[in-house]
Amino acid sequence: LLPLMKQQDRAINWKKHKTDEILRRINAADGSPGVLDEIYGKPVFIFNAHKETHLTGKAGEIIATANHAICRATVDGAIWIGHLKPKLEAGAKGIKLPAAFVLKDLLPKTRGGASTLKSFLTKPIKAIEIDYTKPGRQLPCQEVWYEQDGDVAYIYSPFHNGGMSTEQCHIMLSVYQHVATLPVKVIVLMGGDESWSNGIHLNHIEVAECPADESWLNINAIDDLIHQIITTLDKLTISAVAGSAGAGGAIMSLAADKVFAREGVIFNPHYKNMGELYGSEYWTYLLPKRVGQEMATTLTEQRLPISAKKAWHMGLCDKVLDKNHKIFAAQIRHLANAYAADSEALQKCLNEKAKTRCYDESLKALASYRKFELTQMYANFYGNEDYHTARKRFVYKINDNTKTPENIASHRRKEGLARKPSSGSMVHFVWQDYYQMGDDLVDSQHKDLFILADQLVSSNNKEELIKNSQLIYEHVKEHFSNEEELMEKSGFRNYKNHVREHNAMLEKLAEMNQQITNDEWKQNDIQEFMDKWGKHIIHADMAFNAYQKEQEFDAVE
Repeated sequence: LLPLMKQQDRAINWKKHKTDEILRRINAADGSPGVLDEIYGKPVFIFNAHKETHLTGKAGEIIATANHAICRATVDGAIWIGHLKPKLEAGAKGIKLPAAFVLKDLLPKTRGGASTLKSFLTKPIKAIEIDYTKPGRQLPCQEVWYEQDGDVAYIYSPFHNGGMSTEQCHIMLSVYQHVATLPVKVIVLMGGDESWSNGIHLNHIEVAECPADESWLNINAIDDLIHQIITTLDKLTISAVAGSAGAGGAIMSLAADKVFAREGVIFNPHYKNMGELYGSEYWTYLLPKRVGQEMATTLTEQRLPISAKKAWHMGLCDKVLDKNHKIFAAQIRHLANAYAADSEALQKCLNEKAKTRCYDESLKALASYRKFELTQMYANFYGNEDYHTARKRFVYKINDNTKTPENIASHRRKEGLARKPSSGSMVHFVWQDYYQMGDDLVDSQHKDLFILADQLVSSNNKEELIKNSQLIYEHVKEHFSNEEELMEKSGFRNYKNHVREHNAMLEKLAEMNQQITNDEWKQNDIQEFMDKWGKHIIHADMAFNAYQKEQEFDAVE
């Protein structure tokens, strides 16, 4: 075996090593541990380097900045350095951040700044602005750009390690919105080859003045982007997942009409490991829509990585393409061009998409999904320290817990009882404002059912399950009886159909009680019932409520 490589073996001699040699050294250590170097007297580890093709300068000097990256001259050219991690004393751990963030107090003023004594003694560096409306990658360090090839536009976003900061989400959204105005039929979201996306940027959040505030800004920024993708109705959208995707990034891929994954990528469509983080990105709409309610619950509860092939089997993606990156990219272009070339089939697909979106919106508005998710996220950010503690441990790579995580240690679970869901679970039930009917008694009874359902899934043993299930049955039966009495007295025209719906739901509850007795109950049973209950309120109860108000109005006249 060869001895472990040490930092002195990786060291860069800026006065001697050529550009390609420097890039090899940095790339060999990218991810971890990075190459230890010194910039303006500050010891830092270097990551995320790219070769510059035009700029030159005195070897070792910083000659330009762009996109929070720095450009450092070599003996035969220059390289862009995207990220740095400060080397701290006494074994303290630093965080990998954009290079300009780490050097913010050390970088000389960019050209055009105010004249000071320091500016006369220090050579100014060039600040390069990127025009994101122009196609192509203008700089090697550019993190978002698009290309147009006939009727197809490709948006690239190879964010380092997959995290998307608030600013990066805003840039991505502006590029997407620009591309959506172009005369194209298909938009392909290419992401990055190493990471497609991993959702909000925890490192940026960790160093923010107020991490809770930055978390809130970041989650709303990525929600804005995903909303734009979901509501693109005049173009076919494709997620070309060449790199692995996790948390909100995995969910973002589902916002597109088609999801094509490279063989070998891994999906992690869950959030809970980050201090029981609930998650947003419209996941409560997108994930069940793709894989069904039961599978969505399983994925978010088990929190296990999913291979591309397994994702295809469960419906998380539509196709698994070649493992080779170049072949995968060629296959994506072939598929995108084929969709664009068949105008009749494409229009049929777009019509169906618009119809489905309208139907889904009539059942439950996207704004309602977002409001519910963000309500839970607000509690995560501002209500307790669980998420903040987990984030800190994650970004600083602190792992002093030798115990196997609960989601993996199945041997520690009690037999005959489903694992108790946590606050980050999809199987929690929360009252929504759009269920409000304006009648205090009816609204109170409806709200009580949500409380009882949450109590049911939190049961610790079979005895509690039976007791809580019976409480739900009795509560629903009494509520239905009172409601039916009112309907019959008022001469409600749809009385019989309404009663039939009531009876069907009571039968479902009775069946669920029997399943609990026989140890055949699943948490998804109550989820399905609550879904039906919610739809019953919106469509049937609201109709009766409107009828009652009409009767009252007529009586006044």
